[in-house]
Parts: sequence; structure tokens; C-alpha cells
Amino acid sequence: LAEVQALADGGLVGRDELGAVVRWDMSSKTETEVLPAGAATRLLAASRAPVWAAVGDRSVQVFTGDRTQTIDTRMITSHVSDWRLSSDGRTLMASVWMRP
Repeated sequence: LAEVQALADGGLVGRDELGAVVRWDMSSKTETEVLPAGAATRLLAASRAPVWAAVGDRSVQVFTGDRTQTIDTRMITSHVSDWRLSSDGRTLMASVWMRP
């Protein structure tokens, strides 16, 4: 795995080197492929809420329980230097730089 994030609900989410994303539910000892290869370049997890996000080249997908929201980032991706998810999972932030 290229990256693993601990989730507030006790689960784990991981990204492999090809960009596939897997979620592990530790209580039921199950593994679920959430996104296919090529979908994610980075993972973010809220520390105090069961919210996490998969950052890709063209979108960010935010997962909250059984709900998923996809944000199209193609208009800003070339300028984003970093992504952050607040500890309560309510705010997704992009650090953007603009050329002079």
C-alpha cells in the first residue's frame, strides 16, 4: 500500500500505488474495494468524524457513512498545491497558488 489512513469509526482506508482505494471495517473484519485503480492520488481522513476523501486528478470524492459526494476539480487542479479535510469532516480545503 502507498498510503493508509485511520478513520474515526475505527476502520481503515488505504490506497495502493496504482490508485485503487480499499476500506477495512475492523469490527466485521471485512474489506471493500471502494474505488478502482487510477482513481486516487491521495487520501484524507477527518480525525473526529467518520468522513474521508479520495483526491484524484479530476475530482475529489468525499465519503460520509453511506453517502458519497463527488466534486469536479478540473477547473482548479493545475493550481492546487495541497488538500486538507477538517477534523470534523465538514470542510474540505484546497490550497491554491496563482501564477503572477
